[in-house]
Amino acid sequence: MNKRAQTRAELSNSSRNAMMKRLIIAICLSAAFTLLVIATDKTLQLIPENDNLLDATFGNSGKVVTPAGIGNDVGQAVAIQADGKIVVAGYAFNGSNNDFAVIRYNSNGTLDETFDGTTKANGVILTPIGRSEDEAFGVAIQPDGRIILVGQTYDGVKTALALARYNTDGTIDTSFDGDGMAIVSASIGNAMLRSVAVRPDGRIVATGSASNGINFDIVVIQLNADGTLDAAFDGNSGTGNGIVVTPVGSGSDQGYGAVVQSDGMLVVAGFYNSPTGTDSVLLRYAIDGRLDPTFSGDGISTHAFSPDTDEALALALAPDGRIVISGCIRNGAPNDFLLGRFMPDGSPDDSFGANGRAVFPFSATVDIALGVAVRADGKVVAAGFGNNGSNNDFGVVRLNIDGTPDLNFGGGGGILTPIGSSADQANAVAIQSDGRVVVAGRTAGTTADISVVRYNAGLASIAGRILRPNGSALRGTRVSLIAENGQTQTVSSSSFGVYEFRDLLVGRTYTITASSKRYRFSPQIVDLAENLSNLDLIGLE
Repeated sequence: MNKRAQTRAELSNSSRNAMMKRLIIAICLSAAFTLLVIATDKTLQLIPENDNLLDATFGNSGKVVTPAGIGNDVGQAVAIQADGKIVVAGYAFNGSNNDFAVIRYNSNGTLDETFDGTTKANGVILTPIGRSEDEAFGVAIQPDGRIILVGQTYDGVKTALALARYNTDGTIDTSFDGDGMAIVSASIGNAMLRSVAVRPDGRIVATGSASNGINFDIVVIQLNADGTLDAAFDGNSGTGNGIVVTPVGSGSDQGYGAVVQSDGMLVVAGFYNSPTGTDSVLLRYAIDGRLDPTFSGDGISTHAFSPDTDEALALALAPDGRIVISGCIRNGAPNDFLLGRFMPDGSPDDSFGANGRAVFPFSATVDIALGVAVRADGKVVAAGFGNNGSNNDFGVVRLNIDGTPDLNFGGGGGILTPIGSSADQANAVAIQSDGRVVVAGRTAGTTADISVVRYNAGLASIAGRILRPNGSALRGTRVSLIAENGQTQTVSSSSFGVYEFRDLLVGRTYTITASSKRYRFSPQIVDLAENLSNLDLIGLE
């Protein structure tokens, strides 16, 4: 079941169960835990937790678990502030129903007690939006530091689109729609938002799904900076209500990700019911909400990566403007991570994986990528869950620019991280400026709690040769590597003058020195980004 349905299934509240019957369930996820068939094409081995990859400077050996409410609490989205603080959005149980939940952590994983709203200065804020169930699924941080959450609110009959904005100290921003919260009825039935983005001029765009009375269509809304609907965003319909609803197929269509391009165009990713199964879809909208005809001819780009099921469940832009999605793919067997990359015109990027898509299986059962981010160097990071043989763990994958697994991350390109003793699920991922990876989701025990894990930027090695001034090898030379924290490793060069330091943290700075009785060596300073195999040190007379 999908991110929302899976966590809902753990709750026993009868009204929530009734509401769930009205909501669409994604095919990939709804079948996930009933499919236990071993796929014959699962060739990758399960990759165990790598303690070196977990960032020991964050929380408890790289992990933080936060019980935000008094029942099931789920982290659904994550964003990094300019000052390095981490914002996680989701929902928490208040004893009767769910509220929007937003948590801010310091860069070391401790709760930020300056983020207190009007409560008890503990970094955790719960906000009731409507009269009943309120759940946030997306988060964005404005340039001025204010925080926007989007999701849904339930009034006892149907769900509606819900948004809230917070000041930098966690107080609700009453300049946003008068009370800091906006509820938008976008359809005659249930509707929800899953992703949000902020334009440079402060206008807010969000996407999700809305019922048309029979099934669901993709919905996009645009709000002015003050939280009112932007009448100029109407899809050329003339209604001028700030809401654009787009049917893609004849069945249910779901919007999951939204990003604003540098030219102001809005890209949305999701999936739709095709005649043969469920396929991924990208849509691009102009600033006024019209579909962009330069994008795949009509503004809608559909992709069948499998004859069975594939779904785009998250979206990101690469630095060069290419479009990246993550999700799940199935072809008669349990789901695998799906990563796809597209050219700016919506066509598959053939330089990535096979015809624009890469598949990563953690196990022989169910593996699904629910979040995606792209590093400054173009490498793709996806997070979700993978099965460890008995239950699910956080699953994180990093791919090279060509779509192959990055072996500097987790040994085989991916890592499974158990948080608790039961089912763990990562729902979102963000990349810090130093390359470290922040993943948010939930861990389930007696109840579910919000969980955050931070990974180092990866592991790499530094190697080279120690040489005399004439270029011949110098054996037995003492070579030292000094890390940022002052820790030092020492090796001796081989008979061929070779030295090597392994399992070093990517994104950190190292100093390499050498010493011998006869020669001097100039220290070498390295900002390690990947394996470095030719760092030769040449002796000075």
